[in-house]
Amino acid sequence: MSKKSRSDSKSSPPQPASLNASLESSAAASIAQTVTERIGELMEEKFLDLRSTLDRLNGRIDDNTRRITESENRISEDEDRITSLENQVSELQQKVKTLTERCDDGENRSRRENIRIIGLKEGSEGQSSVTFFESWLPEVLGMETKRGVIKLDRAHRALGPPKEDRCRPVIIKLHNFTDKQRILTAYIRGSIISYTSAQKKKALKLQLDLEKNIAGLEVQFRQHPSDSLAKQLEAARSALNQLLTKKAQTQIFYAKHRLFESGNKPGRLLARLAKSKMEVNIIPALTDRDGKRQNKSTDINKIMKLYYQDLYSSQCESSADNRADFLDKIKFPTLSDEQKKILNNSISKEEVSEAIFALKGGKAPGPDGFGPEFYKTFCKMLVGPLTDMFVDSFEKGFLPPTLSHAHVSVILKKDKPADLCGSYRPISLISVDSKVLSKLLARRLQNFLPTLVHPDQSGFVPGRLSHSNVRRLLNIIQFSSIRKQKALAVSLDAEKAFDRIEWEYLFDVLHRFGLGGSFLRWIQAIYHSPTASVLTNGRCSEPFALARGVRQGCPLSPLLFALALEPLAETIRMQAEVKGISLGNMEHKIALYADDIILFLTLPKQSIPTTLKAFNKFSSISGYKINLAKSEAMPLGGLSKADVPNDFPFKWTVGGLLYLGVKMSPDLNDMLKLNFSPICTQIKKDLQRWHKLPLSMLGRISLIKMNVLPRLLYPLQMLPLYISKKTNRDLEKAFTNFIWLGKKPRQKLKILQLHPDMGGLSVPNIIFYNWACHAHHYWLWLHTYLKRENCIDSWACSPHSPWGLITCDVAKIPLSVRKNPIIYNGIRVWRDVLKHLGKTKVKSLLSPITQNPDFPADDTVMSFQQLQTTFHVPQKHFFAYLQLRHFISPHVVSTSAVNDVEKFLGDRKDRRHLIGSFYSLLNSLGICLLPDISRKWEIDLDSQYIEDDWQTALRLIKSTFTCNRLRETQYRIIHRLHITPVILHKINRSLSPLCLKCNLERGTYFHCFWECRKISRFWNHISSVISEIFKLKIKKDPGVFLLGLPSRKLQIPTAHYKPLEKLLLIARKCILIQWIKESPPTVTLWYREVFNYSYQSRPSRCQCDCTCGHWSLPGGQWSPPFKPPRHLPLTATQTTLHRHLLRSPTGGAPMGGAHISCSNYVIDTVITSELHIHSALITHCSCSILVYAFFAWFIYFFRGFNVVHLRPQL
Repeated sequence: MSKKSRSDSKSSPPQPASLNASLESSAAASIAQTVTERIGELMEEKFLDLRSTLDRLNGRIDDNTRRITESENRISEDEDRITSLENQVSELQQKVKTLTERCDDGENRSRRENIRIIGLKEGSEGQSSVTFFESWLPEVLGMETKRGVIKLDRAHRALGPPKEDRCRPVIIKLHNFTDKQRILTAYIRGSIISYTSAQKKKALKLQLDLEKNIAGLEVQFRQHPSDSLAKQLEAARSALNQLLTKKAQTQIFYAKHRLFESGNKPGRLLARLAKSKMEVNIIPALTDRDGKRQNKSTDINKIMKLYYQDLYSSQCESSADNRADFLDKIKFPTLSDEQKKILNNSISKEEVSEAIFALKGGKAPGPDGFGPEFYKTFCKMLVGPLTDMFVDSFEKGFLPPTLSHAHVSVILKKDKPADLCGSYRPISLISVDSKVLSKLLARRLQNFLPTLVHPDQSGFVPGRLSHSNVRRLLNIIQFSSIRKQKALAVSLDAEKAFDRIEWEYLFDVLHRFGLGGSFLRWIQAIYHSPTASVLTNGRCSEPFALARGVRQGCPLSPLLFALALEPLAETIRMQAEVKGISLGNMEHKIALYADDIILFLTLPKQSIPTTLKAFNKFSSISGYKINLAKSEAMPLGGLSKADVPNDFPFKWTVGGLLYLGVKMSPDLNDMLKLNFSPICTQIKKDLQRWHKLPLSMLGRISLIKMNVLPRLLYPLQMLPLYISKKTNRDLEKAFTNFIWLGKKPRQKLKILQLHPDMGGLSVPNIIFYNWACHAHHYWLWLHTYLKRENCIDSWACSPHSPWGLITCDVAKIPLSVRKNPIIYNGIRVWRDVLKHLGKTKVKSLLSPITQNPDFPADDTVMSFQQLQTTFHVPQKHFFAYLQLRHFISPHVVSTSAVNDVEKFLGDRKDRRHLIGSFYSLLNSLGICLLPDISRKWEIDLDSQYIEDDWQTALRLIKSTFTCNRLRETQYRIIHRLHITPVILHKINRSLSPLCLKCNLERGTYFHCFWECRKISRFWNHISSVISEIFKLKIKKDPGVFLLGLPSRKLQIPTAHYKPLEKLLLIARKCILIQWIKESPPTVTLWYREVFNYSYQSRPSRCQCDCTCGHWSLPGGQWSPPFKPPRHLPLTATQTTLHRHLLRSPTGGAPMGGAHISCSNYVIDTVITSELHIHSALITHCSCSILVYAFFAWFIYFFRGFNVVHLRPQL
């Protein structure tokens, strides 16, 4: 800068402040703009970089997307190809299967042989040999075949001219090889039956001859005594004694066999042991019409015949007009046209077959002497003739005399005098073909019975239960007690209700129900001129005609009786003068269970005369009669005798009455004391008495299931009882004491109560059964709520529903409900069930949204204004109200997931088999012993097994043998229940813990069964023998040898596994026989036990495969894998077979008395090595030790040969 300028600047006046500020601001703005532009440029650069990066990423994503799409397309194409290939493979497999079947069929065809019949008279076959033999073979051999024929390819006489001395053989060629096997099987069956029948006849003839000879020698000896006669007499007596001894030995054998098979199992044998005294169905004396006691069997039979002849004679003089006067006032429900069409359809063979198999077995035979089992066995043969006979009878309008006749067997009623005819209950034993017809008609009618019969009748109507009537009576008692309503419950006793129904009345009622047409004609045909004979003390009376009554023992009778009684019930319901009890929205006047009637009446002075008038009118037209002296009336709600008519005809019972086997009291709190406690007391006495019975542990458990459980279950089903812990504890203590015979239990009862698949023995759990009985009502409460209906219990819960109360908090249950044992006992049981399931809260998703005290009004929390109005809450607490509302709002209706029990109740459509299913559910939700069992054994075995292996071992307990004692042996082994030296040492320190046999090592359970040196040598011998038998190298494996666990190392064919398990179980039994002895078991002992159990076993259906058709022989399926000696000459086998079996006289009764004559012909055939002995061989043969021995001998020695010729000369 120049000096001038500097001087100018110095001399110039100073700049103002505003100018400086302006310059500074402009400079700052310039800087800011520069910075902003620079930042913008940098951001732009960054954004460009990011954009390029994103573009590259987008490109990669697009590439990956494209690749994924291409991969998915390729995968889809591959899947399509795979699906196509799978279809092709499936088609090829089907073709292979078809070709294999064709190959098998071709092989069978190539192996097919002819059958030659010898001894048939020339010309017997007629012009068409094929037609003759197709029907003749099944008929003469008693074979079951479709349409009664066997399809033949050809049949002709042998070549050459006829010979005078003998007939030419007939050569038959069959279409199917299986038909040839069936013919051979039928022939062998007939031969065996013929042989055993001849042996029985021979033995009987010999016995009669000896008895006759002895009687003659005794007469001679008395007249002319001599030493020679004495010797002859002694020899004859000795021969007779030997014969009778042999007969007794046979009977003893069968007794031992029955004990082996049925001992310690629920059945007749165990039932007889349990009875304190045997029931003898013998009538010692009867009082005749003149009041005299008669003791002779002929007089007793005559008195009983006259009694029932009078009883079944019509005593009703009512006319059709009188019946119409009573019945016209009733509006009968009728069936629709479609239902009538189904009911009146013609009878088909399919219906007859279904009716045959629907009959219950084990029933006493009727006049024909057959049981339902016979008809089931030969159903295919009988269904055609039966259907034809039924159709013919329908056209004629009556049944054959054999179907119309019945035997009347009498059974003494409980607590009745034995010398009065009226003390006996008549049971009609009708022939099976008549039962089949009745069962067929009953199956048709029962489907429509709920439409025709009012819900008041719960007897024999599908879907209705007896405890419904008891539940109604309980509610009426409780209602009368709470409301103080004077009422009367009258239980009516009918005199011979089934036996007094008049037929004309019955037919009239059926017609009014719309059951006319073919169905009514069938009923009229059944009741056309029937006859009966009375059985007393083994005597059968002369037949007498029947004129009224429906037969007890006939499947159709209960349904007809329910329809016959319905007009009476409807008349009572229609009578306005008869006042019932209004419960809920329904008036209850009458309830019926078959002929058990109970009336619910108020205003007795008005209701009782009207009711008796209706009964008298009904009795005059139907024959139904009430025994007023035995009918009981229980006052309710404070009713006194002043409230009933002066001529009150019923028995006055203030303390209660007996209805359907249940003692009812006006105070429902006495239900347990009256019905359950006496049964428990008697059961404890019986269990103590049964200690002396010769039963195993399984036998005692079976006795509890068979005898004790039904007695406890009936009151639990009928009444809403709550079993306390103390009551259950007392019962369980009695069970435990009985099962272990008063000794210290080796297992807890909780373990024994588990299902066998879970390691238990299914000992009844009474608490679970109590819960299961309540499940009936839980199901009803839930489903009536879901259908928006009311049940019989709803009145006691109003305004709530029973299901709403069961799922709400206890504090919200009304006091009236807590005092009602019908509802509250169910609520208490429900909470016990939830506690068992581990649920602490009772709320669930199934909780109802209406009629539930847990739900607040209008589904909201009460407002503060409502609280102020209702409870006078000050305004200052408003903030606290907001805090509380915020906290409790999410928890007002808290729900949990539906548990297994609720799911079970919700999914079930009806109440059939509900108790058993619910009990099984509770058992399945319990503990499982498999982990405890497997853990101990796997430590000893030093191996790991999966759960399925242990399940297999548990199933073998039941499947290996039918004998319960052997089953118990295996159960005790698996659960390690035997006492070892180690356990004895813990009990008594003075005893040595060393093994009793080797005396070297500690006697643990595994050591005593496996590790002991002496026991190990025994197992070595067993392994060697079994390996030789099965021609397999079977190495010792403790899992297989001790427990039956499957082994991956040991490859055993399926057919050999069960026989192997039988042999090994008997070996374990041998170890236990020598358990407390110093000497070990021997192979000789094992042989003896094997033959002993094989001797006691009998042939039974093979359990390896229910469709194989094989039958097992003593010791299991007798199909030896080893071959008999090949050097045995064929002629020797023929001679032996001929000598042992086939030299037999003619005759025999193979099937139900149908005789086969084998004297004129002989079947000569070939048995291949593939021959199987089928069910016909066993089912229809006579029981004989020789027969069993023959089966074993036959298959053992001849199964290995290619051909064996049989030419028996019968």
